[in-house]
Amino acid sequence: MKRISTRTKLLFGILVIVLAITTILVVSYHNLTSIQKSQHEMTNSLETINLLTQIRSDENRLRALVLEMIIVEDRDHQELMERQVVERHGTIETRVDSVLNNLSHYPQLREDVAILFDSMLVVHKNRVVNMELAKSGKTKEAIDLVTTSQESRYNRVRSGLLEVEKQLAASTLMEKAEVESKTQRTITILIISGVIIFLIALWF
Repeated sequence: MKRISTRTKLLFGILVIVLAITTILVVSYHNLTSIQKSQHEMTNSLETINLLTQIRSDENRLRALVLEMIIVEDRDHQELMERQVVERHGTIETRVDSVLNNLSHYPQLREDVAILFDSMLVVHKNRVVNMELAKSGKTKEAIDLVTTSQESRYNRVRSGLLEVEKQLAASTLMEKAEVESKTQRTITILIISGVIIFLIALWF
């Protein structure tokens, strides 16, 4: 009878240990997968914030270049600035594609940003018109375009992109807190499971 009782106790202990280990593996895998996903989203958000900051910086520089091009009458200098503007337009459009790709997990925000970028492309087209006016010596017409619709559209795009950066920064902080919480829960589960297994081992 004693032999049967010992065998039953042994089987029960092994079963509990197996269940505890299985629980540890399942919960840990689920939490680690969730943590990896959150970390990936955080990385995307930080990269997107950096891209948006670079785009705003480039747009500021382009605005200054066009204004300088309107004021400066030297044709060679104008052509140099025009090449810089065209080059930066290409760089910005590449960054725009990266931003939209990174925002694929934020559908609504991606749609809002796409609208801002559409407005920004209009700014780019008007900028080309500005450069042509400047090269043709039509300073007044170029200044009028810059200071009217072009300026208001530029400011809307700039403030809109800045707002998106703030939203992404807030989202990143929330994701960081979530990762820390999941990590803490995983550690707690591992500790509790370890204690349970240790107590079962002492029972034998």
